[in-house]
Amino acid sequence: MFDTLSTEMLGNIYVGLLGLSVLLYAILDGYDLGVGVLFPPREEDFRNDMIASIGPYWDANETWLVLAIGLLLIAFPQAHSAFLQTLYIPATLMLAGLILRGVAFDFRAKVAQVKNVNGIWPSSMAHC
Repeated sequence: MFDTLSTEMLGNIYVGLLGLSVLLYAILDGYDLGVGVLFPPREEDFRNDMIASIGPYWDANETWLVLAIGLLLIAFPQAHSAFLQTLYIPATLMLAGLILRGVAFDFRAKVAQVKNVNGIWPSSMAHC
């Protein structure tokens, strides 16, 4: 079955899968990032509602980004190497931002009883 696939056809399949995973990440994570943009100037009850609306989904959306990087590594290792060597600093900052956003979600849920959720963790959700 797969013997008839040429290298050009496999390349096209991988490019299509790579494009689909980046598109799904952009669409699905765009909602989360929009909540982060709207987060700072709102009152506390509205903030809690916004966080509750994306709570079950925010972490799963980054899976599409991991899939895209994995496909790039498997299908096009030279492009993966050139891409990450060129964009090492921005990719590292993006990864740190995604990690801080996850930590901010967890800390906000754990500190909800204290009523003082001001500081670095809510603002890190706004910037990611």
